[in-house]
Amino acid sequence: MKRCMAVLLTAVMVGFGFAVLYAAGDVTPIKISLVPTVGIPSQETVHGLDLGLIGDNVKEVQGLQLSWIYSGTKEKMVGLQTGFVVIGKEVTGVQYGFYNQAENMTGLQLGFINSTNYMNGVQIGLVNIIKKGVLPFMVLVNANF
Repeated sequence: MKRCMAVLLTAVMVGFGFAVLYAAGDVTPIKISLVPTVGIPSQETVHGLDLGLIGDNVKEVQGLQLSWIYSGTKEKMVGLQTGFVVIGKEVTGVQYGFYNQAENMTGLQLGFINSTNYMNGVQIGLVNIIKKGVLPFMVLVNANF
């Protein structure tokens, strides 16, 4: 257990070292947020890990966005986006949470309630909504390609 904690702490410290190197640009490899408006570093584009302790909302994530309550992207999400409430605009990859919402979704939505305007992929959950799909509403599984 001590070894795992040491490895995790080392990885976080190395990640923050890279974040400092990227600080002059618009992109960061790691961002940690307490709530959507309070995070370090301040960049809104993350190519790597975006960790929200309670929640976060950034412009773009390419990689992994993890949050306890709310995960959100204002423009683009490529990778895995997870939290209790998960919202994205242009999503390619996987959304995993109790409530998932995307404007345009390519990939998989896995949750209790899944909603999107346009879908190229599969939704798995109790309530599945694809507003511009062949089947706008389905229970358990819905898909559109």
